[in-house]
Order: sequence, then C-alpha cells, then structure tokens
Amino acid sequence: MPRPGSRLDDEAAPGETRGVRSHRLLLAPLLATLVASRAHAQAPEPAPAPAAEDQYAGRAIHYDLFMDRVVSVRQGPDGPSLQGGDLYRALERPDLLHRHQALQAARVALGVAGTLAVAGGLAYIFENACAATAKADGTRCDDRWSFAFGTGTMLLGGLALGLAIAPSWSAASPDELRAAADEHNRRLRERLGLAPLALRGGGGAALAGAF
Repeated sequence: MPRPGSRLDDEAAPGETRGVRSHRLLLAPLLATLVASRAHAQAPEPAPAPAAEDQYAGRAIHYDLFMDRVVSVRQGPDGPSLQGGDLYRALERPDLLHRHQALQAARVALGVAGTLAVAGGLAYIFENACAATAKADGTRCDDRWSFAFGTGTMLLGGLALGLAIAPSWSAASPDELRAAADEHNRRLRERLGLAPLALRGGGGAALAGAF
C-alpha cells in the first residue's frame, strides 16, 4: 500500500488541479453574467430629460371645477380656455369632435326653425287681423282664432330658440371630460418617455399630475 508522499500521490495531485481549473473556467462566464445582470437591475432609471418634462407641461390638459362641473379647460398651465372643437382636438378625441359637430348642426337647425316659427306666427297674426281684413258688407270680424294660432306658433318658435341657445349642448359630460383629460395626459407621458404620475383626488388635481 503506497505511503503518503509516494510517487503515486505526486502523480495524482496534478490531475486534481487540472480538474478544478477546468471547472473554474466553465463557471467564470456564468458568474460574470449573473453579476452584470444584478448590477443592471439595481441601477437606477435615468431621469427624464428636462425637455420632455417641459413638453408635457406645455401640452397637458388642465381643467377647473366648480360645484363638480368643469368650468374651464386649457392646454398648458397658462394656455387659453379651450371650447368646442378646439377642446376635443386638444384631447385627441375624434369621436367627441364628431359628436360635437352633429350637436352643433342640430342646434343651428333648431335655431333656424325657431326663428321662422316666430316670424311666421307674427306675420299670420297681422295678416289675419280684423284691421287687415275689414269686410265691405260691414259684418263683424272675429280674429280670435288667428291670434291664438299665431301666438301659439310664436311660443313654439321661442321655445325652439331657447333650446338652441341653451348652454347644455356639450358632447361630453363632466365625468367623461375629466376621464378624457386624464387619458390624454397619461398617453402624452408615455409618448414622451415619462413615468406615470399618481392621481390625486379633488377637483382639477385629479388630472394625472397636470396640476
């Protein structure tokens, strides 16, 4: 049986050393990859460029509320108030824009019909009044029916005019308008490569960081 320190032990030692070295050579790339991936995962995200933040501030939609109603909508902190088609274009909502245009067409048609009804009723009253239709034989004239018909026509026309000029012809409800503004601001931040902002409750501050 060989004794320690014999030639057999001396020949086995180099073989064992070569095996350990080969394992180390195989494991080294794997360990380097793991270390690099961990360092990349722990690295902080780069801060957005100031230009992107400036673009967002100038293009975000802001609104003001009064009694839970949207009273003012603007693009940018100091932009002019947006209304009608300009508002829905700024929100990038073609569906609301088409709805607005349809409502405006109906509003104009109602206003024209109301104006014609008022003018027609007034003309009918004057045309059929006893002073304009005096009979040569001296029979009594009765223009009560003409007056009632003309007055009724004028009232209907006035009602149509009142509906046409009412401020309730909006293509979006207050809740829908606020949701559209929030969605616009969220998509704007995504396009600019900015991190999403948490929604804050209460009034116009619910605008995904617009305020």
